[in-house]
Amino acid sequence: MLQRMWLAVAVTAAILVTSSESFAQFRVCNRSSADSIEVAFGLQRERGGWEAEGWFTVKRRQCETLVARTLRERYFYLYAAAADTVWDGEDDKEGADFCTQPDGAFKLNDDSLKDGDDKVDCEKHGYETRKFFQVDIREAPNYTFNFQD
Repeated sequence: MLQRMWLAVAVTAAILVTSSESFAQFRVCNRSSADSIEVAFGLQRERGGWEAEGWFTVKRRQCETLVARTLRERYFYLYAAAADTVWDGEDDKEGADFCTQPDGAFKLNDDSLKDGDDKVDCEKHGYETRKFFQVDIREAPNYTFNFQD
């Protein structure tokens, strides 16, 4: 009987640890009036440099997980567009420029886009430079950002 109880405790603990690890995520939700929005995100990597990924389609009243792992970064950067609305970093002094692909999915990092002088030139490589706004998640294990009108 005691062995069964310890086994049950061990299984429960394993499930809780596994669940909390797999639940860590950065999500965005479309709480706007737009039928859908196209979202890209960027982040500064721990080892230096940046990466950007997009486009994620988020339907009205729906959410999309952009990062499904333990969140090590404090700052995430977002850019989103709908038919007549753009959420960007043009008015955000903490915003940052990232390369994006105008059409279709992309996953880019600065390592692949640096020129000889160690500077990134998005347009030279066939991409566009866009200014993303900063989201400070303050070390939260899970974070959801809501796009609103």
